[in-house]
Amino acid sequence: MHLYKQAGSDQEEILDHPFLDLIYDVNPFKTKFDLWWETVMFLELAGDAYWYLPPNKLGIPGEIWTIPSNWMHIIPDKVSGISHYEYRMAGSTE
Repeated sequence: MHLYKQAGSDQEEILDHPFLDLIYDVNPFKTKFDLWWETVMFLELAGDAYWYLPPNKLGIPGEIWTIPSNWMHIIPDKVSGISHYEYRMAGSTE
């Protein structure tokens, strides 16, 4: 994973950034390879993939967790098409 900053027509690679820290150390139980494997698996099997990014003490994402696609439900809206998403697991709604 590489992160770049665009300045006009020039690109500069950013080597130190909180996003890079997060993407390489996703959560206490998974590796970056687990994250990408699960993300691609859900994309291939269900056509979509979801991440939960709980905030840390600074209010920015501190972890990344994959959410099984069958636990996410689209709530439709007549105007915009999608009102919001609901997380449902074993009959509960969060």
